[in-house]
Amino acid sequence: MFQGLADGQFNAYHAHTGERLWSFDAGLGISAPGITYKLEGKQYVAVLVGWGGGYAMESETRDLGWAYRAQHRRLIAFSLEGETEVPAQPGPFYPEPLDPKDFKIDDDLVTLGGAVWYNGCHGCHGLGAVSGGMAPDLRASFSVLDSKVFAQAVRGVSRLAQGMPAHKELKDRELEALRHFIRQAARTALPASDSKAD
Repeated sequence: MFQGLADGQFNAYHAHTGERLWSFDAGLGISAPGITYKLEGKQYVAVLVGWGGGYAMESETRDLGWAYRAQHRRLIAFSLEGETEVPAQPGPFYPEPLDPKDFKIDDDLVTLGGAVWYNGCHGCHGLGAVSGGMAPDLRASFSVLDSKVFAQAVRGVSRLAQGMPAHKELKDRELEALRHFIRQAARTALPASDSKAD
């Protein structure tokens, strides 16, 4: 039996005893199941390595450092005769939240922004604005600091190629509220004396 884990380990177990017989560090979380197939008389086991789906929203997986575009998603196939070295993945990466000194957070806008966030944004960008790796961590995004750039990113089509849909239905006040919600999430993540953007 084969199983991929959130920490990137791809393990083989004895089907009757559960004993772990083999393990491979794929360097990125695995949420897809392994498959097996035979080609020209040779048996293979393959697994899609990459982190995403509902698992990426779980708080305990965020500490693993699987950040958006920091590591490479890939399909790896194994055989008993295989000798190819798999290139190493970049290591864990933790986006650093930005906290500009001149951004004054409005609590009412934070409340509205949270409602907008949990109505749609959290599915990709994470609960509490903490990304699990499926999409950028907006707490560390310079785009959020500029209202015009942010509006273009959220309502425009400039990021369709990266998988960001255009949310043309959002009103100006809702966009501004999202910025305040994200800024509050960033500020909460940093020590009180820290400031990452001037």
